[in-house]
Amino acid sequence: MKKLVLLLPIAVLALSITYAGFTSTLYIGQEPPGEPNIVHTGTMDWVLYLPSELGWPISILPDIIDAVYNPSVFPPVVIPEKPDIASASISKSGDTVSITLTNVYPGYGAVAHFIYINEGTIPSKLRDASITIDDPYNVAKDVRTAVIIVWNTTGGSLAEGVAFIGFNLTDLPGLIETVLKDKVFQPGGWIAFCKPNNTTVTITDVEINPNSGLPQDMVNYLNNTDSFWIIIPPNSTPPQGAWLRFNLTLTFGQFNE
Repeated sequence: MKKLVLLLPIAVLALSITYAGFTSTLYIGQEPPGEPNIVHTGTMDWVLYLPSELGWPISILPDIIDAVYNPSVFPPVVIPEKPDIASASISKSGDTVSITLTNVYPGYGAVAHFIYINEGTIPSKLRDASITIDDPYNVAKDVRTAVIIVWNTTGGSLAEGVAFIGFNLTDLPGLIETVLKDKVFQPGGWIAFCKPNNTTVTITDVEINPNSGLPQDMVNYLNNTDSFWIIIPPNSTPPQGAWLRFNLTLTFGQFNE
């Protein structure tokens, strides 16, 4: 019993010292004299832009525009839609771009442009790409894409890119992840789903889906794409008034994850 009486004040004293240690302010040097140092940490901040939000010459690209495949002329071409039957819209939220196609019909397409820029202070890389689709008319299974992905890991006007022709929307996340896997983007680095007009781009690879179902002349035309195309194939039969919306999200992480 005497030992307990003697040890109890010591235990309480030790607890007090420990508490004070955790609640005291820790100063590391002085900067400037008389002021505590401030420990700065890096930030990871990717920003998604539409061309209309950026200055010239990027801003001369449309955010999104309607087009239609016209096989009645030779060679067959994709031209602005007239009359304006269908419509396309684009919006963004955080790292997600959302594209909606309304009143689609066979041969209709939309052309979109958007860019991700690393505006943080630390290097980072793509962690994940994903797509969600709102498709009440069951149109998405027939939709094909022609997508160019252009990137520069350090910023600047020299870039490389790849193109994917004739793939379904659901194929895009895997294709994007494969292309950008392990690429480390320094502050100022960027990823564009278009070919910026002030940029010299070297296309290192073009992959064409042999089972796209698209006419060969259309595939040949799209082989030179510099945009993000969403296409309703000429041989498809979407119901009248059909629409669909999809969201593409790129998620970024620290370079050493």
